[in-house]
Amino acid sequence: YPKPEQSWPNPDSLSLSLSLALSLSPPASLSPPASLSPPASLSSPASLSPPASLSPPASLSVSPDRSQFFEFESVSLSCEVQGNSTGWRVVRNPERGNVSECNTDWGKQQGSSCIVSLIKSSSGVYWCESGSGEHSNAVNITVHAGAVILESPALPVTEGDSVTLRCRYQGTPSNLTAVFYKDGSLIRTEIKGEMTIPTVSKSDEGLYKCTNSEGESPESWMTVTGENMRNLDIQMIWFFFPLLRGAETCIINWVVLLYTVKRC
Repeated sequence: YPKPEQSWPNPDSLSLSLSLALSLSPPASLSPPASLSPPASLSSPASLSPPASLSPPASLSVSPDRSQFFEFESVSLSCEVQGNSTGWRVVRNPERGNVSECNTDWGKQQGSSCIVSLIKSSSGVYWCESGSGEHSNAVNITVHAGAVILESPALPVTEGDSVTLRCRYQGTPSNLTAVFYKDGSLIRTEIKGEMTIPTVSKSDEGLYKCTNSEGESPESWMTVTGENMRNLDIQMIWFFFPLLRGAETCIINWVVLLYTVKRC
């Protein structure tokens, strides 16, 4: 009987399929080295908060959130503590005098807050401090004995937020026509005595003041911070990395399957 002929794949077709399979294989240089393995805090996409080591241990909150006050107004200062840390208290460095903590010769402790009845000598820098010497953010508060203040945020504002600055007269009406300045340069005049920045950017950071028919306010610095997305970006990369590797594997398996079918 005649010997059946064997069917061999076309050499050109085989070479093309193998080249395609090899070109789709992930090169070793793209595989993440062991040293780049995501840390435990980044391995789960459910946890998108910054690592504990990057979070400040405490932050000072101010209510109402403004940096200028008239004499005899009150302000509430609180230490917002992360985790179970204890022993934090509000501390002040006045323009004249020594560093001291709330409930000594100034302020009254009410729960976790320090209530301060403001006088001219209350102007200064305030922050939170722990028994071990750790510090929070610092806030500059100005107490003005004049008739006009600028109500601007004492705490940093985030890029993209809306911020309203108010030129406030101590008498009535309080919202007189006002002229606003930034870094010594005229911005604009507002009939209702307030100026809104609908979308704050880093360029809006600076020294602000205002004037109206009753006087001029002190200057206050407004800080603008950017949203920190770096940690979120890293976590998203590590979240999608296994999915991308899985997609590469599927493509390679698909090419091998086609090659096998073609041989048969």
